[in-house]
Amino acid sequence: MKTLKSKLKFFFHLHLVLFLFIVITMTGCKSASPPTFVVAWMANGGNITSMESSDGTNWFNRTVHHTSLTDDKGPAIAHDDRLNWMLMWKNGPELQYNIGIGGIVVDSATVKGIQWSNASSIGKLNVLPDGSPSVAYGNGRWVVVFRNGVHLKVVRTQNNSTTSWETPVAVFHQDIVPRPATTSRDPAIGFGKVNGQDVFVLVYKAENSSEALASISEDGLIWSVPQVIGFVENDPAIAVSKDRIYVLLARSAGSGKRNFLFESLDGVSWTLIDELSGAALFITGPAFALGRDTAIITEVSSATTKIVSRIGKVTNGNSLRFGPHNFLRLDGSSIIENVANPSTRTALHFGKKAK
Repeated sequence: MKTLKSKLKFFFHLHLVLFLFIVITMTGCKSASPPTFVVAWMANGGNITSMESSDGTNWFNRTVHHTSLTDDKGPAIAHDDRLNWMLMWKNGPELQYNIGIGGIVVDSATVKGIQWSNASSIGKLNVLPDGSPSVAYGNGRWVVVFRNGVHLKVVRTQNNSTTSWETPVAVFHQDIVPRPATTSRDPAIGFGKVNGQDVFVLVYKAENSSEALASISEDGLIWSVPQVIGFVENDPAIAVSKDRIYVLLARSAGSGKRNFLFESLDGVSWTLIDELSGAALFITGPAFALGRDTAIITEVSSATTKIVSRIGKVTNGNSLRFGPHNFLRLDGSSIIENVANPSTRTALHFGKKAK
């Protein structure tokens, strides 16, 4: 009897394991962070600071990661659509970065958030940046774009690594004669599916021009001929979601400042889908992130160095409708968050569960 029971127990567990294997294989399940927005900025004292939210309204887990001696450049933030976050910033001749794992979970009793590495684990890249970096993850690599003088450069990690980096190279567009990407502002990079392909999308303001340009790359090294999006006066912002590319550009319009939201299905043809009046401080430009049904813009207030946010809701498929500006605060706090220097930009990213 014991032998029969043992055999039945063995076959039960065997079939259970096979069932779970089939489910995981068919659904593509893998470990992933809960859907999370992260905003990051350079606070007073050069403190690299971040907060997390599940809805863009309530912000938790205010974390100071490190102190930078370069307080006039903002950080960058990205997620690998699984578990890992990368927060990066300029500190003198280096790009420094911190790695986080997980996402925000809010219930009635507690708030659990991203687990960030401690200060002793801060990564360092001696690449001589002259501005704020931008970072994205795709096709097994973290890819960082930054400005060196007027030239854009790119540096990638080794495949499936967060610590081993390749040598930085200049960004060249594969035109009839390859030409370098040059700019007077800091760039933005995103990653997602475009025309059925998983690609990086680079956006930057052309040097000696008011045009914002977009270029696509599968590996972060070979970049397409740039396409004009629209006019811009400072740093652009980008989000790639649901097979669409969204780019936010700020410039003067009429008697004030406005944010112009563009959309593209292929990175070549661009359509203006929204024009938002009342853009904030004009030194840097906005940050932009798009979740499943919520979009967020963060900027620096035009009257102060305080950070303001603006929440948009996705309606009618892919249309976005934004509400008024609100000051950025930690949940339950009356203290308004602010940047150390009006020249610093904020950073935003939405980390979603992997499909």
